[in-house]
Amino acid sequence: KTARADYAEAVRLAPDDAGLRWQWARALAAYDAKKYKGEIKAELEAAMAIDPQTDIDRVMQARAEELACILAESGAKAAKARALEML
Repeated sequence: KTARADYAEAVRLAPDDAGLRWQWARALAAYDAKKYKGEIKAELEAAMAIDPQTDIDRVMQARAEELACILAESGAKAAKARALEML
């Protein structure tokens, strides 16, 4: 299996897990934010759209929002740097 296949299976099993989507977006951003910009943006938007059920969900959504803003306002290089700081 590939990481992508594992991620797709995790989303299938837990579609409303904001942390799952946030962590995938962060990992992609840390790896290559320029190459995966569209996918990162989509995953961050998905994380932010989930109805939070716990404080952890809200923390993950806040992190997703922060990274989404950096990606949109400062670009892929800044998003990659921030994602690496968030590891």
